[in-house]
Amino acid sequence: MTRVDFDLTYQLVDRSLRLAAHVEAATAQAMNELGLSAPLANLLWQIDPDQPPTMGQLASLRYVDKATITGLVAKLEARGFVARQQTSTDRRSRVVVMLAAGKAVRDQLLHAITTATPFATLALSEKHELLELLTKAVPVDPTLKQPWRDSSERQRSTST
Repeated sequence: MTRVDFDLTYQLVDRSLRLAAHVEAATAQAMNELGLSAPLANLLWQIDPDQPPTMGQLASLRYVDKATITGLVAKLEARGFVARQQTSTDRRSRVVVMLAAGKAVRDQLLHAITTATPFATLALSEKHELLELLTKAVPVDPTLKQPWRDSSERQRSTST
């Protein structure tokens, strides 16, 4: 790695860390306003109302075991945000369906976070360009392991 390459990479990492802090602050404020813990907010974020995921898919996305995801989904269920339903193809498998109250809270969460992040200031063409570059650098594949998340961090992310 040349000195110029190193310096540019350092600046990218620095900006990424600053960006993460901005997004984290926006997320914390939104979660606080909506009365959500970080694990519950993250779970709401990841449940697509149009394509209900299975419990196993959610566990994989959150990098937790099925027992942990069951507890988190139960908390969302108790608040009337989601319901577990049997799939038509496998009686042992359950999907997590977003209910109207959950969709309303999810929409508020997404709106609050996306409008409060630095990305909101970018032009549409800049957002497309940045998304393309970020996707190239960090492919979206839920099956990939996240090496920066050790087991103690995973454990903290599951507490509420």
